[in-house]
Amino acid sequence: MLLVSETSLLTEFVSEIKSLIQAEDNEESFEILENEFNDTVHALLKRIQEEHSVTWGFELYKMLRRDRVQEVHILIDGVSDFFERYPCLQWSFDGNFSTPIHCLSKIPKPVLQYDLPHDILDGKLFLGSFNQARQFDVLQKLKIRRIVNSALECDNVHEDKGIKYIKLWIRDETDDNVSQYFKDVHDFIEEIFNEDEEQAVLVHCALGKSRSAIMVIMYIMKKFGWNYCKAFDYVKKRRQIVSPYDGFVRELEELERNCFNFDEFKDN
Repeated sequence: MLLVSETSLLTEFVSEIKSLIQAEDNEESFEILENEFNDTVHALLKRIQEEHSVTWGFELYKMLRRDRVQEVHILIDGVSDFFERYPCLQWSFDGNFSTPIHCLSKIPKPVLQYDLPHDILDGKLFLGSFNQARQFDVLQKLKIRRIVNSALECDNVHEDKGIKYIKLWIRDETDDNVSQYFKDVHDFIEEIFNEDEEQAVLVHCALGKSRSAIMVIMYIMKKFGWNYCKAFDYVKKRRQIVSPYDGFVRELEELERNCFNFDEFKDN
């Protein structure tokens, strides 16, 4: 994914992109998928006479093809807030907009140095994989001070660095009992939201797909009083690989039927 600030693009270029993909003017951000981007750039070359905008079109096109970018997102507002939260993603274009198109190969390519977990709730709750949880520099940058380790086979690798863990002994099998951990995980996460200090919590398993996802969905259901489908859609939109086992889902549906009463599930 390539994220581009609207303030780094010329107004004419942004307006033409919005027009081509029929984006609303008041949208905070919009995305151009790979299968749309080729046609968009070719159309821009035909419609825009302003040299700088054409240059940007070529540069974005090269990033897409060369770096296998799957999506291009143009951030319309909140740029400073975004990069304050995720400084490791920032890359600034230092080239001259008057650079001839044939010299664009000299412009340095952006390097994505970090594999980041997905932000579920405003920089306070993240969902990710074990590989993401192992990167201590990422945890520091995202202010993650607590981790819910939802995988039996994964170690608490940063306990010696001051990270507070809760370990769930859940196997990657659909019939394993996850409801016995609901209350402890909820309370562990909730403490982060009740504290004044800027801290965040990461929930992970091996892939960040099922075991950890079910715990995050559980927390969202309880926090907002949502049913499973609404909470699942909310989390899925933020981490698309989320796909909890049917057995885990049934335990969440049972929690919903019991009006989120954790006592019904403790030590089952």
